[in-house]
Amino acid sequence: MDVKVVTGSSEKMDLSVTVQKGGVLAGEPEIVINSPVRSLFGNAQDNAVSSVLADFQSLGGVKIVIDDNQALDFVIRARLRAALEFYCRQEA
Repeated sequence: MDVKVVTGSSEKMDLSVTVQKGGVLAGEPEIVINSPVRSLFGNAQDNAVSSVLADFQSLGGVKIVIDDNQALDFVIRARLRAALEFYCRQEA
């Protein structure tokens, strides 16, 4: 069974995170970040995502899509962590 997990919302200052099977490389997650403020805060967004993924090192072969609506970095980390934890539980 293919598991697809979606957390968050499209409200202002929030984001949605979708996690599903389908990463390009078997050992690395594929990450797509869609954001209207990517040119300004792309490094901070990347750092927030990397900090969470460091706790999920065994996670591979997944595609993570983040649709940001100007969320702060702690919201990015919280939504991503919730999506990944739920995904891992569903896959177990």
